[in-house]
Amino acid sequence: MKLGDLKIRTKLLGAFALMLILMSAITWIAVSGMTEVACKVDIGDNADAAAKKLLLGRVNGVYFFLKGIPVNAENLHKFADEAKEFARTVKTDAEQDNDAENTRNADAFLSALDAFKTNFAAYEKENKIKEDSLKNAADIGRITTAGFDEILTQREKRAQEVLKQGKTAEEIIATLGRTSAINKALDYFNFARQDAIYYYFNMDLKAMEERFAKVMNNITLANKVLSDVNPTIADPETRSKIEATIKNLNDYKTAIETIKTAKLAQLAAIDKATEGGGNALKSANAVSESVEKLVNATENAATLWISIVAILAIATGIIVGLWLSTHITKPINILTQTNERFAQGFTDRIEEYAEYITKHMLTRGDELGVMTRSLGSLRTYFDRMISLAKEIAQGNLTAQVELASDRDQLGTAFRDMVDNLNRVFGEVKGTVEQVSSGADQVNGASQSLSQGATEQAASLE
Repeated sequence: MKLGDLKIRTKLLGAFALMLILMSAITWIAVSGMTEVACKVDIGDNADAAAKKLLLGRVNGVYFFLKGIPVNAENLHKFADEAKEFARTVKTDAEQDNDAENTRNADAFLSALDAFKTNFAAYEKENKIKEDSLKNAADIGRITTAGFDEILTQREKRAQEVLKQGKTAEEIIATLGRTSAINKALDYFNFARQDAIYYYFNMDLKAMEERFAKVMNNITLANKVLSDVNPTIADPETRSKIEATIKNLNDYKTAIETIKTAKLAQLAAIDKATEGGGNALKSANAVSESVEKLVNATENAATLWISIVAILAIATGIIVGLWLSTHITKPINILTQTNERFAQGFTDRIEEYAEYITKHMLTRGDELGVMTRSLGSLRTYFDRMISLAKEIAQGNLTAQVELASDRDQLGTAFRDMVDNLNRVFGEVKGTVEQVSSGADQVNGASQSLSQGATEQAASLE
């Protein structure tokens, strides 16, 4: 079937359907693009939210690191857990969107967060050990200082006794020398305690090593002094207290070593936690960067396709408009002018459209083709009727009237008119012939009368 054979309604519906399909395509592309952009933006937003939660957790971790406030440690875990929730959402969205890159980034983010939490938990554990060791060292330090005080108190009493007893100068000097040595050991211990405080709060590794060496050295010196003095003291009670103090010094040394171990473990844990946090942020940033690229690519693709389809829609609209103008509007205008000419009594063809009508309108299979052929038949019919009327006007009453159909009222009227005219003219002819015959008879009678009169006159003569 040719396009021209389709009904006008079908053609218009087809053109409308084509435009509707193109507009639907534009809408679909736009909605799909917007939906995909929204999904990507949602992934990016969740990644950004996760990064923000992680940053809050790290800030609270720094507060805990500097001040040891438990609430900051709790907040760190809270924000890290919330960051994990956002990261899981990012992973789920990426998996549903078949986004392999961001799925990997989300996995890396979750792994880094786990490492961050694990290492910070290790840091907390070592921090507790360190604090317990610090309390222990402080307790030992107080006990040791009290022991020194008791020893020195006894040595002062002993010095006074030696002076009262009138001991020799050598004995007095020896007694004072032992007391001075014990005071020196106490000074070493006090220096060790001061260095221990600096060591506890200092997180610089090199400075820590220097402070730790001083603490150990001063405790060792204090131990040596007491160990050297102890055998020279005759008083068993004093010697027992010195031995207890030496033990306390060794315990204090052990507590400081425990603090050192915990601090080194803390530093290692905080480095790993920092590394894990940094890796998590890198993964979050990677998600955001990837999402931004995908969003830009999706927007550009959607814009490109919308532009292409829009251009196609415009081109199709122009083509459809031209087609409607050529195949529907122009034929309708020609038919309208033809009908107007018929209304004015003109039945001849419009010459400027004759070729177009012959090539494009008479061969159409739609309503316009039917109307064109019908008008052509009507023009032929009118031409035949006009020719017939002209013949009758010229006196040809023998013309044959052919009816277009049983309902051809004009043809029937012409046929009746010809028949009536023939009947009337027949009657007139008969009357004329009768009149002519009567005249002949009158003329014959006149002639007979004239002849009889002539003959009668002749006889009279």
